[in-house]
Amino acid sequence: MKKTHNDSLAPKKQEQVELADIFHLYADDYRQSHAVSYEQLKVMHHIEICRTAVLGGHVEQCDQCGFEQNAYNSCRDRHCPKCQTMTKEQWLNDRKAELLPCGYFHLVFTLPHDLNPIILSNKRTTLNILFAACQSNPSSLCQRSPVET
Repeated sequence: MKKTHNDSLAPKKQEQVELADIFHLYADDYRQSHAVSYEQLKVMHHIEICRTAVLGGHVEQCDQCGFEQNAYNSCRDRHCPKCQTMTKEQWLNDRKAELLPCGYFHLVFTLPHDLNPIILSNKRTTLNILFAACQSNPSSLCQRSPVET
């Protein structure tokens, strides 16, 4: 087939880079230079092997023409962007359906970064304390009488 002038002007389809590709290229260096928890290591590993031969697979066949293709199993990790996108979208749609038809305020409560090691070593207790404090703060503001101007 002869290449025409128009063929060279056509946009070339770039291969989409996935998080797994980035992990394959840079994760080892990152893990050596940063403190990574066991949970984070597990998630990174799951994302790296998701939908690869490592997790096994099966053959899918078209009922109409008989075309076959290999389909690799997913990691099913809730953090994996490759296999949890539809689940996440469904969850978001379900939460949107629960919203009341009124205005909402988004409040953000932050802590000093110096507390991160304490929180990471005892997540349940420290986050329960944080959430209790955050919940009581706006409630107390709502109960105050308005400021006279």
